Amino acid sequence: MSDKLAAPLTSEEFEQLDELLFSCANKGDEDAILLNVSELDGFLTAILSSVNVPAMTDWLPILFNNDVPNLEDKRSKQFIELVSRHYNSLAQTLLNDKKEYHPIFWEERVGRRKLVVVSPWCGGYIVGTMAASWQNLSAEIQPYFDLIEQHAKSSYAEQMPPLEEQRKIEKALCNAALAIFEQVNEAAPLLEKPQPYVNQNKVGVNEPCPCGSGKKYKKCCMNK
Repeated sequence: MSDKLAAPLTSEEFEQLDELLFSCANKGDEDAILLNVSELDGFLTAILSSVNVPAMTDWLPILFNNDVPNLEDKRSKQFIELVSRHYNSLAQTLLNDKKEYHPIFWEERVGRRKLVVVSPWCGGYIVGTMAASWQNLSAEIQPYFDLIEQHAKSSYAEQMPPLEEQRKIEKALCNAALAIFEQVNEAAPLLEKPQPYVNQNKVGVNEPCPCGSGKKYKKCCMNK
């Protein structure tokens, strides 16, 4: 995998991904499964923490309301490229640089205070576990999963937690995600590096490679 395909997204690209996720992938449907980058990040973390990591071709349609993405559409292609990069970057962080792992929690400003809302990330994580068909969690993993599931249902609508308590919740969820990944990866190592989405339709040898590298297909993934 080239460095380009696993390069972390910039803040501007995350904003772009957030907009594309809502307007392009789920077509502005407020009842769609995933609505923002925080939910997407939780979803991808769960996918990567699965005993049997599903192929991107299996879970990507979920982001398109269970529809097949149209790779002829420029915005859809752009969306897939950004998702692929974040997926691969997240995988590299979980595998090789766990100290730099930080869930992307949703942020809101209430008066003068910035409130971090963890329920979107946790909700996305739970969706990811369903997409990857998690079953029969071990006794070591269950408490961490229960914590994430608990906060997927939480709401700060009635009362905001003190800032110190808020930070403890964020840290506990981060540690839970890492603990689950480490437990699963120890039992079933993620030996193959995650790959970008590849179009299942036939690609012309002189057409741009669907992996998003910018090279022609014949000089990129055709012979892999």
